[in-house]
Amino acid sequence: MLQLRRSTSWQTLREPLDIRPKLRSWLFAENSRPDLFLAQQPRIPRTPLQGASDWAEYIPAQEQQQEKPSKPNPRQIHQKLRQTLLKYAELTQVCYDSFYGNDDDPKSFGCNKYPPERLMKETAAVNKAAHFEHYTAFRYLYANSVGLLDQENRYWIGYVAVSSRDDQGSRDVVFAWRGTVAQSEWHMDVMDKQVDYDEGLCPGVKMAEGFRTMYMRCGTGRDPPQVQVRKAMEAIYNEYGNEVGSLTVCGHSLGGALATVNSFDLVAQGLNRRPDGTQVPVTAYTFASPRVGNQAFVDQAAELGLKVLRTVNFRDVVPKVPGISKDELEGKTIEDDGSEYLGSLKAVGKITKDLWRFVISHKGDQYADIGTVLEFDTRDFPDLIKSASMGPKESASRVHNLEVLMHLIDPNRDKALLNKTQDALLDDFGIPPRWYSTPYKGMRLQSDGTWKREKPFAEPLAQ
Repeated sequence: MLQLRRSTSWQTLREPLDIRPKLRSWLFAENSRPDLFLAQQPRIPRTPLQGASDWAEYIPAQEQQQEKPSKPNPRQIHQKLRQTLLKYAELTQVCYDSFYGNDDDPKSFGCNKYPPERLMKETAAVNKAAHFEHYTAFRYLYANSVGLLDQENRYWIGYVAVSSRDDQGSRDVVFAWRGTVAQSEWHMDVMDKQVDYDEGLCPGVKMAEGFRTMYMRCGTGRDPPQVQVRKAMEAIYNEYGNEVGSLTVCGHSLGGALATVNSFDLVAQGLNRRPDGTQVPVTAYTFASPRVGNQAFVDQAAELGLKVLRTVNFRDVVPKVPGISKDELEGKTIEDDGSEYLGSLKAVGKITKDLWRFVISHKGDQYADIGTVLEFDTRDFPDLIKSASMGPKESASRVHNLEVLMHLIDPNRDKALLNKTQDALLDDFGIPPRWYSTPYKGMRLQSDGTWKREKPFAEPLAQ
C-alpha cells in the first residue's frame, strides 16, 4: 500500500537523549553488545498469562487447510486470558475516558480531567471495573507531536500505575497509552520511514520514524516520554524496590505502537532490572496497534525476552499498516499480480503493476509483525454490531474502536458500552449512540452547596 509521506522540519526538536550513560557503564562494562549482555541476566520466571509459552495453552488453534499455518481461534480463548485482556484493555480505556478534549477550551485541551490520585476512582465508575481499585496512578505521561504546519503540541498521552501487592508480595507496574486524538498526532501516524532505534545499542533494529520520534524526542518544556518513563522507573524502584514483580505495557492504536516502543525500550535499556539485579518480565498487550519495526526489531525483542500479544479486528485497516509485512510478501515475485498481497485491504485501492513493482523492489525493507496476533472479526456478531464494511468513515472508525474490540474479546460485556462513544450497537437495543460525556459537563457540587466548573488537571512543565 502506498503510504502518505510529508516532509517535516525537525529543527524545533531535540535529538534523542542517551538517557542512561552511568547505568550503561555500570551494567555493560566492557561488553560491546549491551543487548546481548542484558539477554543473559537472571530473570524472574514468566507465568503462562505473561506469555511464557506465547499463550499457546490459552488460545486453541483454528483448523486450517493443509500447508497453511494455524491461526489462534479467538472464539475459544481461555477465560483467564479473556479476563487478562479485558483488564489491560480497560486500563487503556482510562486514557480516553479521562482525556480532556473540549475544543472550546484550547488552553486546557490535551490535559487530563483528573489529578492522579482520583484517576482510577473516577474512571472505574463508568467501566464498573473492580480491578481498578488495585491500581494507583503513579505518574502521568506527556508527548509532543508536530502538526502539518510544524506547530508543536504537547498533550497528556498516558499514565504509569502501580498495583497493590499480590499474594506473593509482588506489584505490577503498568504503562498505559492512548491512541490518536489531536489532529497534530495524525502526522506522526503517517511518518512510516524506518529509522534506527539506537545503532550503538541494538544494531540493525529499525522503527517507524513517527512512533520513534514521538517516544524519544521532544520540544521545549518537558522531557520526552522515554525520559519520563526512565524517571518513573527510578522513582518506583526507590519506593517499592524488589516488590516490583512485572512490567506490563498496554495501549490502543497509536498508543499500541507507543506501548510496543515503550516495552522494547524497557528491556533494551535494562529498565526492568530491579535493585537486586534480577530482571522482571515485560509484557505488552496492544489493541488495534499498527506495525512498528523491521524483522531485526522483532528478533531482538524475542532475544531480550519481551512478549507481545496483539489483539486486532480483521476488518480494521490500522494493524495492517505501515508498509507491507514480511509475511505478506513470502514467496511473491514481480511476476505476481499482487491482487491479494494485502488481504482485506484490497477494497481500499486497486493494486497496480507499478505499485506492485515498487513493493517487490523494497521487499528487503518491510515491516514485521511482532509477537502473537489474536485476530477477531466484527462480522462474527451480526446480531449485535452494525455493518463493518470498509466504506463509510463511520464504519472504519467503528471497527477500530477500543470498546468494540473489548466486546469482541468478551461478548458478555455490557452491550450499552458499544455505544459509549460510537454508533455501533444495533438500533433494536434502544441504546442512544455516543451517550458518554463528562458528568454535568465538568460542573461539580461544592461542600457549601454551590456549583463550580472543575478545571482539568494541568501538571507543571518541570518534571
